[in-house]
Amino acid sequence: MHVKKNLYSLDAVFAFFCVLFSLVTTRSLAPFAVIYSIAAAILLAYLWFSKSKVRTKLALSFLYLIILALQQVLTALYLFSGGDSWMVFTIKKVAAILMIFVPFLIGYFHYLYTLQREFSIKEATSISFEMLREVYLIGAGYKTKWQKK
Repeated sequence: MHVKKNLYSLDAVFAFFCVLFSLVTTRSLAPFAVIYSIAAAILLAYLWFSKSKVRTKLALSFLYLIILALQQVLTALYLFSGGDSWMVFTIKKVAAILMIFVPFLIGYFHYLYTLQREFSIKEATSISFEMLREVYLIGAGYKTKWQKK
């Protein structure tokens, strides 16, 4: 079973690098437009099914759509403007590939902000040594139970 998981992860990495290679070698705008749109749709669906407040959902939805529009415009006007050497065109395509991850980075920053706000120091209660001892004893109990099995 463990070998199958490793093979699946290797297949996913191989597929990821194949997609990256095909994006670097393509001369068409269509794959970039489709990938940008799919990434925005995935993030919007994830956002609207999350437990965030409606105001946060609206703000992040607006931000994702602005990023999508900027990605489309920059790719159309800057990347496929024509007249570039193959090296400059390849560097522009690598920049366009990196732009795919910008919405995911915004989502990750929102996730980090949510965690930071949830577990802030101001709201934390003090932990006594007795509480730490109880947690240790519970963990030790689970450890011995699993070792017996």
